[in-house]
Amino acid sequence: MQHTATSPVQISGERARSLVRVYLADLARGDSASASSLLAAGSPDSFIDGTLQIQSVRSSSTANGEQNVTADVTIGVKSYVMSFVVGRSEGSVRILSHSSNGGT
Repeated sequence: MQHTATSPVQISGERARSLVRVYLADLARGDSASASSLLAAGSPDSFIDGTLQIQSVRSSSTANGEQNVTADVTIGVKSYVMSFVVGRSEGSVRILSHSSNGGT
């Protein structure tokens, strides 16, 4: 019997970017419960508020089928670069990790 390696299930860049946009929109509306449901672990970002403006969202695929998503956002007068890893967790597509740099 021949064994073949199973390739990871690829998450599309469009789907990953959309998930990040929904997460950010939930936080901008003050709906941390909905934002939290999109995370595989951790807490939602607490510095995001209704002044959020998304400048750009881009993604690139990883070798294991996940997507690295970067969002350039402005909150109030401060600019941030937010990084996300989007992939499968417990059968659903979720944000596996997230971080931010900036606030300048």
